[in-house]
Amino acid sequence: MNGSQAISDEISKEAKRIEEDCIHSGKGHLNSSDIWNYVHYGIGVPATIFAALAAADVISSTSWNGLLAASAAALVAASTFINPSRNASEHSVAGNQYLALAKMSRRFRNIDLVNNDEAWVRSRLEELSVKRDELNENSPNPLPYAYTKAKEGIESGQALYETDKDVRK
Repeated sequence: MNGSQAISDEISKEAKRIEEDCIHSGKGHLNSSDIWNYVHYGIGVPATIFAALAAADVISSTSWNGLLAASAAALVAASTFINPSRNASEHSVAGNQYLALAKMSRRFRNIDLVNNDEAWVRSRLEELSVKRDELNENSPNPLPYAYTKAKEGIESGQALYETDKDVRK
């Protein structure tokens, strides 16, 4: 293997690492987004119901009004504090950005790497690497459960396109 081929092989491996990192991170963030959406509705729906029941109870002046009002207030405070809707949105954006970068890396590795100037190839790889580092720095941390679920899904083939299932690279 000549020096140029060895460099090309290493560049291809690094592009594959970026792609793999981004697939795992992207799916972890999208799973985190789903969890935060469940939390958002899991807190918001009961809070709304408790508030409505407390209001109805106050009107009928039974003894449940204090418990219902306190429950509604606690759920609204928890929802305000942890802001699951914002967390879901941030993870959704990050997940989609990671997956877009994974696709860019895959196209670079499978298409652009072939028959291109070595200086351009190195420059493009550096751009992809910098973008991944920026996403790592600026994205929220995926929830541990969401990342584990993403990894299991990826390992079972969920992240593969039909065309790639026969030829795993």
